[in-house]
Amino acid sequence: MRYPLTFARVIWTWLGLVRHPEGNLDGVLTVLDGLEDMGAGAQLLAELPRTPELDAALATRPAFLPLDKHALRRLPDHTLGHAYVDFLDTHGFDPADIPQLDVEDDGTYVLNHLRETHDLWHVLTGFDVDTAGEGGLQAFYLAQVPGPLPLVLMAGILLNAVRQTREETARRMDAIADGWTLGRRARGLLGRDWTTQWVRPLAEVQAELRLARPPAARAA
Repeated sequence: MRYPLTFARVIWTWLGLVRHPEGNLDGVLTVLDGLEDMGAGAQLLAELPRTPELDAALATRPAFLPLDKHALRRLPDHTLGHAYVDFLDTHGFDPADIPQLDVEDDGTYVLNHLRETHDLWHVLTGFDVDTAGEGGLQAFYLAQVPGPLPLVLMAGILLNAVRQTREETARRMDAIADGWTLGRRARGLLGRDWTTQWVRPLAEVQAELRLARPPAARAA
């Protein structure tokens, strides 16, 4: 094994996520950093389904940050930009708080873009930020973006379900099944220049990307 210490750190941190999966951003980032150190970026780029949007993003590398939150708050309630900043405000999130990678090539650009837009994907897909919702979003990622991280995180969420009620286990399974189905049906989200979409109605963007579904079908 080329990276024994990194692999050991990833496994140890993952076991911590199994015990406490909710709200453990530091643990997720440690696992993510470890996988990136072991070459996840190059593997991801080699296996990514290419789309015109992704090719354009790799050619120009549009910046997602910094956000003008004040401008987004002034947008009409139904727009993507307002829905996104309202989500950030409600949960106390800020994508700028997530450590950024030095973008040196296409692989690190894609990995950084995925970090920056994680909360936006929550808004677009309708998945909540609890453990079931994170499981659903990871299943969506797995359907759209190849790589080990979604599987690693879902495995932890499912193993943690051993300690949960039958109802909570069912919620997690429903969310994961929903995320996988939605991710396979939806158009590719990766690489889109979201800063050009803020003024559009959220429902319109979701319909265009094949993300629209009845509210009852969304995993909470």
